[in-house]
Amino acid sequence: MNKYLGLMIVGALLLCIIPVPLAVGDVTIYSNDFEGSGPVGSEWAMLVEGETQWSAPPTGTTPSTDDGFLGEFSNCMVTLTLNNLPAHAEVTVSLDLFVIRSWDGNFDLDFRGPDYWAFVEGSVPDNPEDPEQWDYVTTFSNWDPDTGPRQAFPGSYPEGDFPARQDASENNTLGFLFDNGEGPVVHDAVYELTTGTLAHTDSSLVITFGADHLQGITDESWGLDDVVVTLDVPEPAALFLLAFGGLLATRRRR
Repeated sequence: MNKYLGLMIVGALLLCIIPVPLAVGDVTIYSNDFEGSGPVGSEWAMLVEGETQWSAPPTGTTPSTDDGFLGEFSNCMVTLTLNNLPAHAEVTVSLDLFVIRSWDGNFDLDFRGPDYWAFVEGSVPDNPEDPEQWDYVTTFSNWDPDTGPRQAFPGSYPEGDFPARQDASENNTLGFLFDNGEGPVVHDAVYELTTGTLAHTDSSLVITFGADHLQGITDESWGLDDVVVTLDVPEPAALFLLAFGGLLATRRRR
């Protein structure tokens, strides 16, 4: 029997015997809850609106729960860069977004809004105020759901139109104070967000988060917590069969 034909038969048998899903999914390659002291890792960088130099972003703790987080931020971009990733086909980023103090959601009648938050995978936006440069743009409102400005989340801006605090996982639990004219009261919300499954095969990943139209860090700010990045990484059996198939193709071409 021709030895190359024998290899083809063995390969066909392996395909019948070994299950070959191309990915196992949910392989965590990065997670950070921002607990503990010290500066954040070099994988994070921040560019404040109006500045030209990237810098290390700050970390803080929530007043009520003493929970560490990345922030506070105002109008800026915050980038997560991961290198030397294993072979993969998809990526998912999940996180908790802290929406702090007096966000005004879809309100657009004057300088107070709309208060938007966004993310993009890949290139960092040259103009953060251009929605077309982001993969996803939404707004949040921290007011009374019955009477306050509405927000785009859980939809995207400008199409989304929902009551304030729609789908927040926590309300007024972090302890950030805001004085709305009647004395300081706790004013914050937490949202459990995900980028969804993104097609991605590069060995480097860049995710940029950003916000705009906020009125200053003591009025409107945001933070990130519990950031988790997962990849769909091929199984060893799948990698073996892919390599085996490549070997057969090479043999046949000679």
